[in-house]
Amino acid sequence: MSRRVAAPNLVSQLTDWTIINKSAFVILIYKTKSFTRAANFNNEEEALLVSLVNKYKEKIECRKTDMMTNATKMETWKKIANEFNSSSEVSFRDAKILKNKYDNIKKRTKKACRRKVLSLFGTGGGPPEVIGRIGTDRNRRVVNIISSGVRAWFLQLEN
Repeated sequence: MSRRVAAPNLVSQLTDWTIINKSAFVILIYKTKSFTRAANFNNEEEALLVSLVNKYKEKIECRKTDMMTNATKMETWKKIANEFNSSSEVSFRDAKILKNKYDNIKKRTKKACRRKVLSLFGTGGGPPEVIGRIGTDRNRRVVNIISSGVRAWFLQLEN
C-alpha cells in the first residue's frame, strides 16, 4: 500500500508553508508573520493618554453598549489615537493598543484603591500592611474619569 504525498508542483507553490515529513505523514505548518513588540509606555505617554481620555470621557466611559454607542466609542478611540500619535515625543500606537493600555491603567488604579481601603478596615493580628501612597496625579485623574464608587474610596484615602 503506497501513501501519496501532494504533487511536487503543488508543494512548490506553497511558499508560506513549512513542510515537515513525519513517518510518512506530511504536516503543513503555515508560517505566521513575525511579531515585533512595541516599546513600553513611559510616564509621559501614560499621562498624555489619561489627559486625552479625560477630554473624551463622556463618550469613553458611557455604560451603554448598543451598536451605535460602540461605534461611537471606536471612532473616539481612533480620534484619541490620532491626537496621541501627533505628539512628537511618543512612539506610534494603534487605537486598540491605547484602549488596552487605558483599561490596564484603570484596573491598576481600582486595585490600588481597593487594597488601600481593605487594609484600613482589615482586622487581625500583626503589623498593618504598608501600602505605598496611591495618591499620584495620574491616579487622581483616572479616578475623576471613572465611576463614583471608586471616587468615594479614593476620597476616604485622602482624609
